[in-house]
Amino acid sequence: MTVDTTTDTDSVALTSVPASDATVSVNYVGTLEDGTVFDTNIVSEAQSSNTYNEARPYEPLVFNVGQGQMIPGFEKAVIGMEKGETKTVTISADEAYGMPKDDLLYTTGIAIFADAPTQPVSGEVYSFGRAAGKITALDDTNVTIDFNHELAGKNLTFKITVIDIVPAEADTTSMDNATGLEG
Repeated sequence: MTVDTTTDTDSVALTSVPASDATVSVNYVGTLEDGTVFDTNIVSEAQSSNTYNEARPYEPLVFNVGQGQMIPGFEKAVIGMEKGETKTVTISADEAYGMPKDDLLYTTGIAIFADAPTQPVSGEVYSFGRAAGKITALDDTNVTIDFNHELAGKNLTFKITVIDIVPAEADTTSMDNATGLEG
């Protein structure tokens, strides 16, 4: 993990993020190794990177430290940060969504799409109950579906700014709309 840290010197750091027992609110921009933005909770960044989705709320990401709500490398990067601090961190695939797993590739007869409203298309993502899978191979009789996370095997870079830190005992309702980059 590589780290570049800057701190907003105009704000007074109240506390740093502990390894557990705190609710943290952050803004972030996630990029791939080529600089492509894959996710952000900052509306201006989403608009400038052409990833803006009007149905998505653009608000601080709120999570409980030490509860496994975030990918491991993201949570590790936030621990020790202070309110107002900005850090850029590169997270290896192993500390993000892991490496692709062969047992998450599933080849089956194309007949599973017989009752579907549309025919399968290679490269498209389909929902299969609670799981989403991408069609990676397709012919007249078989289809291969990849159920690995779309970011599996990729190193990710995040620019993270801590907006607020609330100790667990003080956390009542101020940050109860938790969302997260789930691992």
